Parts: sequence; structure tokens; C-alpha cells
Amino acid sequence: MLIVLPILDALSTTWPLQLGVAAWRYGTIGITSNYLLTPLMGLLFAVVAARVLEQRGAMRFLGVVSWIGGLLTLTMLVVFLLDSAEIHHQVVAEAMPTFKLGVVKAAGKLAVFSVFLIVLGFVSWRAAPAAAVEPSEGLLVRGR
Repeated sequence: MLIVLPILDALSTTWPLQLGVAAWRYGTIGITSNYLLTPLMGLLFAVVAARVLEQRGAMRFLGVVSWIGGLLTLTMLVVFLLDSAEIHHQVVAEAMPTFKLGVVKAAGKLAVFSVFLIVLGFVSWRAAPAAAVEPSEGLLVRGR
């Protein structure tokens, strides 16, 4: 719930999709950057729970999910910066300081979230406990 509901909330706030409009993409990514902290905390809690419970498969899965999320937020950062450069001429002079502050805040969040997710992916992947092999389950070699 910590992961899915905030993402659905962000999508419902920016619906309908207008992917061809730079101003819409800029606003959507800016709004979404405000919603990402809760899903990241949910993902971190899931990784910690999987580690405590020694769930190797879950940790590997969460590692891959983290990498995908990191690449997605990195892509969002690039698109956001390109769109902000494209629409900055539409901003009136009085609103330019607020616009610039918004760009810096959202870009900073996206950059930090990207790094966090990529690092969490590596940590989750590497911290996955090795598959335990019981002595009785190992390879048995019988003598003649």
C-alpha cells in the first residue's frame, strides 16, 4: 500500500495523459516527485523485511524493482530538465524565481531518488542470503 497508492494518487492528479505536451510532462513529473518519498520508504521497508526473514528470492526481486525504479526516475529527471528548458520562455518574469526554484527542487529530489534506488538495488541484490544447503541435501558420493 505504501508503494502503490501514492503512485495511483499521482496518476489520478495528472489524468488525462498528454504525453505530447511539454508543459503537462513538466507539471506531471514535478508533482510526481512530491509523491515518490512514500513509495521509496515502502520499498526500503520491504527490503529490510526480506533481509530479516532471509527471503533470498524476494530480495533479488526487490533489487531488480529498485534498479528499474532508479532508471525510471533518472529518465524522468532528464525529461523534466529538457521540458523545463523548453517551457521556460512561457513563464512570466515575475514567476521566474519560483519556476527556477521548482526546477531545482524537483530535479534534486529526482536525482537523490535515482541514486537511492540504484544503490538500494545493489545492496538488496548483494545482501540476499546465499542459498543454504543442508548437509543431507548436498551431493552424495557413494563409494564402491
